[in-house]
Amino acid sequence: MDDLSIQLYSLRSDKDFEGSFEKLAKIGYTGVEFAGYHNLDAQEMKKLLDNNGLKAVGTHIGVDKMLNEPEKEIEYNLAVGNKNLIVPYCPIKSKDDTLKLAEDFNKFGEICKKYGAVFGYHNHAHEFALDNGEYLFDILMDNTSPDLVKAEIDVFWVAYAGLDVLETLKKYKNRLPLIHLKELENMETRANVSLGKGIIDFKAIKEQYSDATFIVEQEQIEEGVDIWESIKIGCDYWNSL
Repeated sequence: MDDLSIQLYSLRSDKDFEGSFEKLAKIGYTGVEFAGYHNLDAQEMKKLLDNNGLKAVGTHIGVDKMLNEPEKEIEYNLAVGNKNLIVPYCPIKSKDDTLKLAEDFNKFGEICKKYGAVFGYHNHAHEFALDNGEYLFDILMDNTSPDLVKAEIDVFWVAYAGLDVLETLKKYKNRLPLIHLKELENMETRANVSLGKGIIDFKAIKEQYSDATFIVEQEQIEEGVDIWESIKIGCDYWNSL
């Protein structure tokens, strides 16, 4: 069975946070990426992970926390075994916005590096808007240090924006500790469906980026499928490749 993690935002509708860890392990997931800590302190979270044979591979945190309490976030995550701190969204709209954000990101990266952690950014589709012929995401990456700022490429949003997923991954292959696996049904519906039910070439991604940590995220699911069925479909599909 392959190592495969899940972004816990996928389970935001499930009220049994602690119980979900056991279910994830039984399905075949080996790790989790946090989207909040559900009021568990680091010792409690580490025990929950260990009891279910899971590891922490990342966390999504807002820019405000990196600005105001980065050490607190870093210390919590290192205590539970996670070194990857990822900002999941920033509403950049122009080159000027992006250059200012790049300055902040370099600072965040320096703080994380000081503690032995890793800082990165998770894309959506709006970062692939053009400003004078340049993608905002490229501006962000070009103006941050590869040593300080990594990319957590979400392949669904790359495809959704109309870009080639494999080419985008290739461009940032040296800055990809984490890759989000999310399926695009097609360019007509642009719907997020379970892995293997759309158009993204996950087999090539798995073969070409085997050193990355792969994380499934389900923001939506197809009609007639519940979230637990969807994430099991995704895990089984990934292990079949």
